Amino acid sequence: MNTEQSLSAIPGNKEQAKRFAVVALALWLLSGIPITIALMLKTKLMLALSVLFMHWGLPFIVAFKYERRGAASLGLSFKREDIGRYVLYIVAGFIAIEAIHLGERFLRIHLAGESPEAWITSRSFLEALVIQLLTVAVPEEVLYRGFLMTRLCDWLGKTKGLLWSALIFGAVHSFSRLSWQGGDYAVSAALIGCGTFLGGLIFGFQYLKTRSIIPSAVTHILLNLALAEIVFRLV
Repeated sequence: MNTEQSLSAIPGNKEQAKRFAVVALALWLLSGIPITIALMLKTKLMLALSVLFMHWGLPFIVAFKYERRGAASLGLSFKREDIGRYVLYIVAGFIAIEAIHLGERFLRIHLAGESPEAWITSRSFLEALVIQLLTVAVPEEVLYRGFLMTRLCDWLGKTKGLLWSALIFGAVHSFSRLSWQGGDYAVSAALIGCGTFLGGLIFGFQYLKTRSIIPSAVTHILLNLALAEIVFRLV
């Protein structure tokens, strides 16, 4: 296998890369079962526990026990000399995805009749930050970029791996909104899927350029903490 196309710290041969990617895809599909059930039942505790195990636990188990690789194969790496690059990609990524999501929310308001007030929560900043760290932004980056995208890039190459991981990321968000809100939410769910796909491309690009999920995770957290209030004030 061409090592230039490999994203993981310890690239293997083509057949091994394919096997690891297929396992990653299978576990991603498996992870959706309890999460979808929790969304349909609107059971927040079950949803949180499912995400903690499926998004945090399974990737580590597979990487360490099955693949015999370390944390770097999940994008969990940090280089002090790259802090400047991390900051650059965080700022650029935040601005780009914020612009995409502002457009998405504008369309959801004017095409689907959503109210921006629905995006404002009464959570404290600390509570919202803990939720992003444990059950939303960080575990999503571990699963979709560190785990899934790494293995798709190792198998298919960087460009296809980036595109497929972003498509999956967008489709999942669209489907999860439908599971939570129902069929009447179809237009909004489609818009969310498109916006999240574009966001996934940017998160993935950050990961490709830094070989770390730190920039995409920080960007993801900042977006999720700030976006609703920003949109509410601008619309």
